[in-house]
Amino acid sequence: DTKLLSSAVDGVLYVVGAGKVSRQALKKAKESMDLAGARILGAVLNNKRLSKAEQHYYYYGYDN
Repeated sequence: DTKLLSSAVDGVLYVVGAGKVSRQALKKAKESMDLAGARILGAVLNNKRLSKAEQHYYYYGYDN
């Protein structure tokens, strides 16, 4: 169980697939972790499709 494991680790990192999980489900998961006393470190958003403009910015932003 995730809540049980959260008490045995230093923190929790959410990994979320873009378009796969609703905001409501994420909110409920966070509330559950809060009740368990888990330390939430952050979140990673995977599989986000980028527009052509965003792809250029992403490339440009990390090329330098």
